[in-house]
Amino acid sequence: MSPDTPPVWPISFQDVLAARDRIRPFLPATPLRSYAPLDGAVGRGIRVLVKHENHNPTNSFKARNGLALLSALPEEARRRGVVAATRGNHGLGLAWAGSLLGAPVTICVPAGNNLEKNEAMRGYRVELIEQGRDYGSPTRPTTRW
Repeated sequence: MSPDTPPVWPISFQDVLAARDRIRPFLPATPLRSYAPLDGAVGRGIRVLVKHENHNPTNSFKARNGLALLSALPEEARRRGVVAATRGNHGLGLAWAGSLLGAPVTICVPAGNNLEKNEAMRGYRVELIEQGRDYGSPTRPTTRW
């Protein structure tokens, strides 16, 4: 990070609104549903609305995270791509977003990771590196970038 680059934390409410505007064209509104048994369990006449992020393209809210991140990168950085260590949903969100925006994505997972998650990430043409025994181990290959 150069001295001219502003810090990324903490994010402001304006940052959240900007991310919303960047991802809106790619994601439909998430359905909200109420469930009488849940309302009953909470009681006091309170109606609970459940936001079904499982209706997103990757079946998780992580599609929003990946798209918000990649769409915020300058074009040059996006062309270079991103590297992440994950066991699944975060990598799947980045993979999906990378496929939409033309950004190369490398995902590092531990050996023996969930096969369905790995295949789903590969379906978006990521480079998948399977290495190490646990969550922290797959980050070691990232030092080559």
